[in-house]
This record gives sequence, structure tokens and C-alpha cells, in this order.
Amino acid sequence: MRKTFSQNDIKKIVEEVSQNQVAEIKLFSGDGDDKKVVISPGFKLQEPDSGLVYTVLSIVKIDGDLYVKCQRGDGTIVRIPEKDLKSYKRL
Repeated sequence: MRKTFSQNDIKKIVEEVSQNQVAEIKLFSGDGDDKKVVISPGFKLQEPDSGLVYTVLSIVKIDGDLYVKCQRGDGTIVRIPEKDLKSYKRL
């Protein structure tokens, strides 16, 4: 059975194939009505200076600002501001 891929299907495939080639981590992909959250629970981030690895739990909005709520390996919960994501490495 043949399947025709939509624009969103193709975007998802490209994201999966190129996930280790992303230079900068962003919370969203696309614009306007096509804007989608690209970081989801279970996603791994690494802080390059310390080498600490964080597992994404959720995306939260506090006073209009977006944060990525994560858990470190030792169980500590942290919130990473959206503006700081560019310094983290995607695993």
C-alpha cells in the first residue's frame, strides 16, 4: 500500500534523520499555524561545560516565559529558560 506524505510528515522525517546535525536547539519548528513543539518528554540535553545530562519532563510557561523542565541523573529537577537552550547539546 502506498502512502502520500504530507508536509508535516516530511518535516518529522527530516527532524529524525538530522537530529544529531542540529547546530542550535529550539523549542519550536515552523511559523504561525504550523508552529510545533520539537522538544518532548524523554528528550536528552547535555550542558557542554559541566557535561551534565538532563531528561526533559515538560515545557512550562511562567509569567509569559517558556522553560524546559528537566531532571538530572541524580533526580534534581531544574528549569532551563528557552533563551539558554542554544548552549545545550542534543543527545
